[in-house]
Amino acid sequence: IFRGNLIPTDENEYAGSSAVVTEEIAPEKPGRVRFQGTTWKAISYDESFAPGETVEILKEENLTFVVTRSIMGGITDNPTNN
Repeated sequence: IFRGNLIPTDENEYAGSSAVVTEEIAPEKPGRVRFQGTTWKAISYDESFAPGETVEILKEENLTFVVTRSIMGGITDNPTNN
């Protein structure tokens, strides 16, 4: 038996952030995105994305990002990325 407190996570912590698709994402097929220097599993409810596309993170569900087409028009979170 382990003792301690469960640390709550905020599923919206990354909401609105941009990520770049590294592995194709389709509604019935999870893929991967690059975000903050590493890759994460990503899903989309009704859109498909090819590698290299910029997506927007809607929320995080169990270490998987739910993504959609970026509404920022290609603007990224990294201001040094011109």
